[in-house]
Amino acid sequence: MPDGGRIHFVRTAAGTGYSDAVYRHTATPTEYYGAVISYVGGKWKPKLRDGRIMYFADCEGCSSRPAALREYYDRLGNKLTLTRDVVAT
Repeated sequence: MPDGGRIHFVRTAAGTGYSDAVYRHTATPTEYYGAVISYVGGKWKPKLRDGRIMYFADCEGCSSRPAALREYYDRLGNKLTLTRDVVAT
């Protein structure tokens, strides 16, 4: 979040691993209310109720960088791809 805040998602799918995980946000009346996060093709996929979709790189074993945004789709399906260097800056 721009202000450093966080949005809490609760796991809604059975299981214990990340590959079968599905999380949903219902705690705050923000643009993220009803958003769902799942793990798809080696990337984390948050999907907002208005249709916006983001893909974040998997960061398994990372210690020095957060999972970086890789793709963004607006509600009309227009795609923005972010190409990053090896240190994901």
